[in-house]
Order: sequence, then structure tokens, then C-alpha cells
Amino acid sequence: MTNHVTQAQTPSGSFGAAPTATNAEVATRDRSALSRTGVRRLIVIAAAAVAAIAVWALEDPLGGVHLAVDSRGTTQDIGPVTVVATPILVGLAAWGLLAIFERRLRRPHRTWTIVATVVFALSLLGPAGGVGASSKLGLAALHVVVAAALILGLPAARAKTR
Repeated sequence: MTNHVTQAQTPSGSFGAAPTATNAEVATRDRSALSRTGVRRLIVIAAAAVAAIAVWALEDPLGGVHLAVDSRGTTQDIGPVTVVATPILVGLAAWGLLAIFERRLRRPHRTWTIVATVVFALSLLGPAGGVGASSKLGLAALHVVVAAALILGLPAARAKTR
């Protein structure tokens, strides 16, 4: 008795196991998934910055709470440029760390969430230097809003691949 192996003819005309997708198709699909993920993560970072400026506007100009920190004997005002630039820079750094974790770790989102939560907790030392109780609370609120947006939003923004 003879065993016959049925093989499919590939598009190039040779015989062998028929591929489900070419390397180029897989690479294109991967790039588009990364592209969707990138756009979604940029939106999360922008949303964190918008949320921060909204909280700042409610606290400082509208609420009358002067947001400032005491840094080595000098008072530093916390203005709109700082409030917008900080979440963008922190968000980009967070995204970079998350991307490294996604490429190298088995459970990247869990690890990233733990690391990001520790960094957030440490960041609350900054508002402790606020000038007055209302400034400290206002600055802490900014930290909470930005941390919530980034910690919850960045991992969730990953595009689903087929």
C-alpha cells in the first residue's frame, strides 16, 4: 500500500503546503495594527492633556485656587503650558515603556499597570510641595486625572489583530 500526500499548488506554481498568508501580507497587517494602536494611544495622551487643562481651568482661573509649588525656597506657578506639556511628555514615556513591555514580557499590561501605579504614587510627592492646602489638593487632582487616563487608557488602546 502506498501513501499519497496531497499537496496544494502554491501561487508560484510549485507544490507544497498552501500558505494562509504571505510574509508581506502579515507584515502589512502588523503595521496597520501598530498604526491603529499608535493613533489610539496618541488620542489617550491627548485626552489626558485635555482633562488636565480642564481640571486646571476649573481650579485656578475659575475656582480661584492658585496652583503653585515651593521649590527650594522659591515659588513656582503651575500654568497652562506646564499643565498641558507634562501629561504629553509623561504619556509618551509611558507609551514607550508599555511598548517595550509588550515586546518582551509575557504579561505586559499587568506589569505595566503595576509599574505605572507605583510611579503615580511617587508622583504624589510633588503636590506635597504645594503652597497651601488648596494648592496641594488641586495639584493632587491633576495627578489623579492624568494617571487615571494613562494607566487605564494606554493598555486598552491596543488594536485587536485578526
